[in-house]
Amino acid sequence: MILCKSLKNKFIFLGIFIISLFSNDLYSQDKVFDLQSAIDYSLKHNRDIKIAKLEVDRANAAVSEAYGYALPTVDFTASLSHFIEKAKMPFPDFGALLNNSTYKVLFDEKIIPQDNSKYKPLETVLQSFALSNNYDAKIQVTQILFNSAVLEGIGSAGIYLDLSKILLQSQISKSVLGVQKAFYTALLMKEMYSVINTSYATFESTVNNVKLLYEQGFVSEFNYLQLKVQLENFKPRVLEAENAYQLTLDALKLSMSMDKSEKIDIQGTYDLSQIDIPDINTAINKAMKDNFDIKSLEYKRKVDNAFVNLKRSEYWPSLVAFGNATFSGASDDWNFTNYNTSIVGLSLSINLYNGGKTDRKVEQELVNVLKTDEQIKTVKESISIGITSKLLDLQRIKQNINSTLENVELSERAYQIAELRLKEGTGTQLELLNSEQAKREAILNKYKAINDYYNTKFDLDNLLGNLNPEYLKNYKKYLNN
Repeated sequence: MILCKSLKNKFIFLGIFIISLFSNDLYSQDKVFDLQSAIDYSLKHNRDIKIAKLEVDRANAAVSEAYGYALPTVDFTASLSHFIEKAKMPFPDFGALLNNSTYKVLFDEKIIPQDNSKYKPLETVLQSFALSNNYDAKIQVTQILFNSAVLEGIGSAGIYLDLSKILLQSQISKSVLGVQKAFYTALLMKEMYSVINTSYATFESTVNNVKLLYEQGFVSEFNYLQLKVQLENFKPRVLEAENAYQLTLDALKLSMSMDKSEKIDIQGTYDLSQIDIPDINTAINKAMKDNFDIKSLEYKRKVDNAFVNLKRSEYWPSLVAFGNATFSGASDDWNFTNYNTSIVGLSLSINLYNGGKTDRKVEQELVNVLKTDEQIKTVKESISIGITSKLLDLQRIKQNINSTLENVELSERAYQIAELRLKEGTGTQLELLNSEQAKREAILNKYKAINDYYNTKFDLDNLLGNLNPEYLKNYKKYLNN
């Protein structure tokens, strides 16, 4: 019984140990990304996109605020006060006036004999006309009937909202571009590492075969040592390629806004089934219409013009309707005497002269418009030159790719011939290694040319304002409201 219990505990422990090993293996497994999943991850986590979304939220709030200025304003105020010491004012002595008036009537009517000593001198004395306790409650409604600044403010806020949406799309495009270039750079280094690692394994196998031939006396020591030295010289390239691949993965994680401690790998292929090079004039015309930098500057110009009109609105009058009702009361003993007042009216105000400040404000905003115009011209010229350069690069790269593909075929054929010669005894191991090295360099050159094509194509897409609508689906509430 005790033995069975002991065996049972051992099996339970073994099961837990195996499960823990399996779980650790699952948790330590690298996350594998293809290009699309890397872009999707970046669009969800990119910090610059988050900032751009917050700017759209801010612009929406500014629009609501601008409309708020055109809506009625309702204010309520209330106050309760008690005089610890009443305020006094110098005023004629009302007691003396009443006394003198009374005696004058009595003297004039001969009711009592005339006696001028009864009159009191008229003097100014400090008197208070306020009651100790006072309350006041007032509700007021104000409605702007005409104010050019309010109307221009609404328009300006709407234009700024459109600008923030364009900037959000621009940031999405830049994020996609960054991930695309980083992904294909990492894919290039992965392919290069694979080629170099495979080449090293082949090289090492060849050296081991030559070593056996050397030990049997079929190959000279010089030939063997020569190959051995070449193998040792080649070994650092494998490590360099591996390190370079890891660095490009780190760069990819950075472009995806992923934590650097995450372990990832990538999978992807190069598609060269169709390399289209658009017409230069067609491409430039499209960029002038769709490029996000140009569109954002054109909207900025609209914002600048809106600010010009906003400053000019200070020339125009302001007409405001208002109405209020006031409830008040006063007393010395908290037994208030209450009374109400109400009023409606219109208020018209217009500035007649302010020292030319409005003129100078308008002038400053017009300068901003001119500056933006110059920026638009500069950006358009730069983009036009950039598109021309990228299209020329694509033509060169297309020819280069065709050459490298042909060169790879030739190098593979040369390797096959060297391999066949070695089997037939008419060739040497050195010939095979040289052929393998030539094939390796041809393959590496092919991948470099292909990577140049993708990077150039992505840069061109960004200049043309090409952005897959699928990438905007998750931002509809920001772009359509």
